[in-house]
Amino acid sequence: MKFYKNVQGVQFTTKYDMNNGFKAETSFAGSVAKDRFNSSTIAPLEGVMGPYKVRGLNNERFIIIIAVSEKVYLDGVQLTRGFSNDYVID
Repeated sequence: MKFYKNVQGVQFTTKYDMNNGFKAETSFAGSVAKDRFNSSTIAPLEGVMGPYKVRGLNNERFIIIIAVSEKVYLDGVQLTRGFSNDYVID
């Protein structure tokens, strides 16, 4: 399963020589999530082009959807975005 998460963090790496001629490397990394995930279900109406209201986790009223970050499903099948494909977001 592929999983992508937008995070912000730091990584520290140090390299050193051991007494017996070996080389060693130690790494430490830490990060925090920049955003929170929320899933919304929208019931589209036939012939209605919108606007559809999308609310956030804390009941925010104006949500901006970043292009190509959405996933649209119809009857459990993921649709493909684009004018010559399944749907467009205007």
